[in-house]
Amino acid sequence: MIPEMEQGHRRAGIPVSGSRWRDLHIQGEALDGIVFHRCAFDRVVLLEASLRGAVLVECELNALVLDGCEVSDLTLVGCRGSGLELVGKPFRSLVATRCRLDTIEIGAEGDRLIVSEGTIGRLVLGPGAERQRQLTVSGAEIGTVAAPGASWEQASLVGFDLARLDAPRGRFRASSFIESRGDAADLSGLAFESCNFFGSSLRGARIRHARESIFASCEMSDADLEGAQLEGAIFPEAVLEGARMARANIGGALFPEATLRGADLRDAAAPRSVWSGADLRGARAPGLEAPWGVFRNARMDGADLAGADLRHADLCGVDEALDGARLDHARRTTERKAERERAFARGAQPC
Repeated sequence: MIPEMEQGHRRAGIPVSGSRWRDLHIQGEALDGIVFHRCAFDRVVLLEASLRGAVLVECELNALVLDGCEVSDLTLVGCRGSGLELVGKPFRSLVATRCRLDTIEIGAEGDRLIVSEGTIGRLVLGPGAERQRQLTVSGAEIGTVAAPGASWEQASLVGFDLARLDAPRGRFRASSFIESRGDAADLSGLAFESCNFFGSSLRGARIRHARESIFASCEMSDADLEGAQLEGAIFPEAVLEGARMARANIGGALFPEATLRGADLRDAAAPRSVWSGADLRGARAPGLEAPWGVFRNARMDGADLAGADLRHADLCGVDEALDGARLDHARRTTERKAERERAFARGAQPC
């Protein structure tokens, strides 16, 4: 139990200041709205307590456990220590700002988790915490975000280093990674839907499990993917306008209905890649290696394909969409076009 003095402070609306609790299990306590100022929680377990609107200011948190607690609008400001663990019950809102904690470990589904400024060694979203809505990391230095099987909606990790994200089989929807960094990050097996990577640097990022690596309807304009290893990745209806993908490995990658106007694809390795219905107008792709690629009905007006390797590529519906395109020294084969013309002469439907 919280000592009677603290109970009196709570009733009077006076902050609890300077108290220390050690090796305690406190159950069923109503701590709504209490402000704890420079208190210490050492190996304390709060079980089924109510923490609506509670605030911990400059407190020491060493192995504090919130188990099955009612957590709504709980705020940590300037706290330090080994950290805290929240498990057992979905929470409404937890905010940690200007904190220096070794670990924040979450084992429950949440509506809003905000980590701003400060330093967190590890943010762990373990079993039971896969689904998070409105996860926000802003201005905080986090060593690692461990979130296996994560399923996040409306997350915001602006300016975050994706190389610190350890989220195998992660799924991210309608989330923002604007101006994030991910140079040499391993994005294998991650799926992004309607996410925003505007201006992000993923230079040298790599994917090892292509089938599950999806960037569906993502905004990736002005993103830097130069030299990225994205073989077999899937970009359906993604917007990569002005994206820098020079010397990237995108062999077997799929870009159906994607927008790549003005994208830089110089010397990219793209054998057997698929660009059906993609908008490549004005793309800079000299030296693009795309043998056996599929460009059906792609728009390539004004694209620079000088020296590109388009041997055996399927250009059905593209021949008329190459107005102003540079094809100097581009390598092309015509057998597919001849086959289509012969088939059409026999009464087959044009492609």
